[in-house]
Amino acid sequence: MRKCGCEISEKAWQYLDAKLSAVGISDYPPGLLTGIAGIAWGAWQLERQEAAEELMQFANTHPLLKNNHSLYYGMAGVGLANLYFWLKTGKGYFLDWAVDLGNELMQRARQDDEKGLFWENDGMVRVGLGYGQSGVALFLLRLSQITGNHRARDVGQQALNYDLCWGREVEKGVVSYPNTPSGSTLEPYLEEGTAGIVKVLLRYGMVGEAERLSSDLCRKYSISASYLFGLAGLVDALVDLHLFTGDDKYMRLAKRPLAGITDLYLLETKNGLATPGDSGLAIACDFGTGVAGVMRVLHRYLMKDESDFMLDELNLGRMK
Repeated sequence: MRKCGCEISEKAWQYLDAKLSAVGISDYPPGLLTGIAGIAWGAWQLERQEAAEELMQFANTHPLLKNNHSLYYGMAGVGLANLYFWLKTGKGYFLDWAVDLGNELMQRARQDDEKGLFWENDGMVRVGLGYGQSGVALFLLRLSQITGNHRARDVGQQALNYDLCWGREVEKGVVSYPNTPSGSTLEPYLEEGTAGIVKVLLRYGMVGEAERLSSDLCRKYSISASYLFGLAGLVDALVDLHLFTGDDKYMRLAKRPLAGITDLYLLETKNGLATPGDSGLAIACDFGTGVAGVMRVLHRYLMKDESDFMLDELNLGRMK
């Protein structure tokens, strides 16, 4: 809401501050999407700096921190948050924690001689931004850019290559991705699927590969309007393609998933427009599955501003 220029009520600020002061290690997992690191990042952006730094201490000392590799649940996401806090504060221990998590991830990477590097969790290998190699690759790229550790970038590149290998052509010129190497359902989304992979490709400078995947994002029909697993995420990736290439065609292509949001999912209520959550059973208001994420993407489409949670301040000089 703040990024979209909305006024926040004093009651909401009071509620937020009370909740932040009550967070403890035993209350939440450490991760970025649903855990303490994500709360810390959001708190900093809302100018709750003292609470945010304390929360990052909780995330970095959490007993579950190294149980998962991924961007959304595990070490890669907490590592990315540490890089964000180092950029904002200049405090070396945030960078130290990020380096430690990067080293741990690189040590645990497994090699596929033909496809590249991958990580396994609970006996399963996932594909994509949220839980697969692409999310880890994003963190390792940012770590390399800050520290100059070329090995981190190389490992990230091999991890990204692993995910790329699983694309399947669903029709001529349209490649889509499963959420696991053996998965039968192909998805265009951000959390899992093509959109998330496209966003990481762009940050690696693999613009041609990202453009070749863009056809999978030009959909009007989807299981939801949401940011993580619906049409808003497709718009978000297309806006990125425009920013990284300077080509207006991606803004035109984004009109198709935008039409899906407006024609299929906007609900008129007495309090304004809303969208259903991923289940379709109730209105959702959150960033990942509800109207907040949809609103944020609509704002990005209009204002063409930088993406969220990608640390694009490290590469905006290369964006046209």
